[in-house]
Amino acid sequence: MVEIPVQAGEKHFKYEQKVKLVNPKLYGRGYSIGDMGHTDYVLVADDIVAVEEK
Repeated sequence: MVEIPVQAGEKHFKYEQKVKLVNPKLYGRGYSIGDMGHTDYVLVADDIVAVEEK
């Protein structure tokens, strides 16, 4: 899953259509439950655009 800002607008792509992420960043969110540490990795981008296949 990729998070994009609401300003990028709603996106619609065909199934398995190739896309490109604009300015992607990956970061981790850490938290603990009892004695266990967990990390969720989050992928954010400024926008998602379709790639034209040749």
